[in-house]
Amino acid sequence: MINSTQQFEKFVTVFFALAGSIWFAISSLGFKSRKTTRQELAASGLTDDDNYSYISEVGYGIFGFIESIWVGAKLGLLNRRFVCTFFLQTHRFFCPYLYVL
Repeated sequence: MINSTQQFEKFVTVFFALAGSIWFAISSLGFKSRKTTRQELAASGLTDDDNYSYISEVGYGIFGFIESIWVGAKLGLLNRRFVCTFFLQTHRFFCPYLYVL
């Protein structure tokens, strides 16, 4: 009789072999190295060789976060389809007395 540990080992073995064959198929697709790709992009004029400082990159991250909040708020509050979902999800903050035991 096969116990659950042996079943699990067979399960892992089968999926490990499957993952290995998928990895082999992907690795043989002929991807280029990062250096070669950068050289091709530089030759075609598609690179951005500007070196940004850490502070400016953090600033871009903060700006992107604020922009995502702004776009989400516009979508959620100005589109008729999503206004109801906004109030359904936030009604507990507007009516906290409903949740008092």
